Amino acid sequence: MSSKRPTSQKKHKPGVGDNFQTPGYAVKPLLDYINPHWNIWEPACGKGNIVKFFEEWGYDCRGTDLIMGVDFLTSDPKDWVDCIVTNPPYSIKNEFIARCFYLAIPFALLLPYTALETAERQAHYKTHDIQLIFMDTRIEFQTPSGQGSGAWFPTMWLTWGFGLPKQLNWAEIDKPGKRKYK
Repeated sequence: MSSKRPTSQKKHKPGVGDNFQTPGYAVKPLLDYINPHWNIWEPACGKGNIVKFFEEWGYDCRGTDLIMGVDFLTSDPKDWVDCIVTNPPYSIKNEFIARCFYLAIPFALLLPYTALETAERQAHYKTHDIQLIFMDTRIEFQTPSGQGSGAWFPTMWLTWGFGLPKQLNWAEIDKPGKRKYK
């Protein structure tokens, strides 16, 4: 665990290129790995799709967001958080990744495959036993206009502390009109 508290190097404005809401089907691969008695924190909840999904499945999930005045990068989760699950703002994904490792609470971050790149991120991954869940289709994120994103990039769940069976895991996603990777 790093002793240095991560901070944002740039001023983040919520909703500027980061307002992509996660459909519930993207979260379903995590259900087998999250203890049903855990208190889940969704710190970039936006409209609350991930929170609603967990609540529908009987989990206790609390959502916060910068637009609600709660900054994940500086908030103290106190003793009520057992794990973190979020689709972080990609413009500050480095800060979210660093913050999750700093907090040392099991976490799952929905990230593009490119999150495996860069020396800064790889330094974290080399010192922690991360586990990944790759999905067999791209996620259709919901945009502010209500239109689908077109899913122009693949995403994965980057996890730590969940005890997945392998370092690389594969999930079949059940979504309407699914096109599988070839």
